[in-house]
Amino acid sequence: IIDPHIKRDDGYAIHKEASAKGLYIKKKDGQIDYDGWCWPGSSSYLDFTQEKVRHWWAEQFGYSKYGGSTPSLFTWNDMNEPSVFNGPEVSMQKDLKNLNGDEHREWHNIYGMLFHRATGEGQVMRNPEKNIRPFVLSRSFFA
Repeated sequence: IIDPHIKRDDGYAIHKEASAKGLYIKKKDGQIDYDGWCWPGSSSYLDFTQEKVRHWWAEQFGYSKYGGSTPSLFTWNDMNEPSVFNGPEVSMQKDLKNLNGDEHREWHNIYGMLFHRATGEGQVMRNPEKNIRPFVLSRSFFA
């Protein structure tokens, strides 16, 4: 099970790298990383509306980064509405900003799909020599 929110802990390599690269959704001021509450506690949310963020996320599925992973990886993308336990309507505030400065209200319905896409692309990228269809189960999607 993989979630789009990342535990805010500088000892956690994924958070440290995402923070250093500026890959997170911002507060309404467009400057400070948004801090919401979900399963791991204090969390930041990756901006899947950006191709560079989706590509970075896909790279995290590589065998060199995903310790103990095998070619038969099945993934459940959970909490990707996106869920925020302390947010209004248990989601992000509508005035949060993506890296382009667009408000959450403009991309809320595609967030889950873009997270799903990045995960699927990561599973394909990890086996470039094979024609393996990824299996990604999603809690939220947009068609």
